[in-house]
Amino acid sequence: MAKEYIVINSQKQSEGLIALSKHVIESIVKHSIGEEHDCFIAEESPFRSSVNCKIVKNRLLIAVDVKLKYGINVNEICENLQDKIKSVIYLMTEIDCDDIKMNVVGFIF
Repeated sequence: MAKEYIVINSQKQSEGLIALSKHVIESIVKHSIGEEHDCFIAEESPFRSSVNCKIVKNRLLIAVDVKLKYGINVNEICENLQDKIKSVIYLMTEIDCDDIKMNVVGFIF
């Protein structure tokens, strides 16, 4: 399996480069969703992850499979989660996330 990294552009090139694995971003996303009460990360299998990060031309693309509590406003909770994930990733890594897709795969009754 190829290792994928995203390079953080530092303002001082003499200090070197900082590169983060996509698994670091996946952990940040899982932790952010874990703090929510109405949203849960979908079950994972050995061959499928519920949080997928792709790095394309040094741009970060994220897809998250979630389950929501029945009866809540899906659009509102997904928009709030997208904003929260984007801000948490930026605060922890100073990386602007270009695209966060929320895939609702089920509901919890």
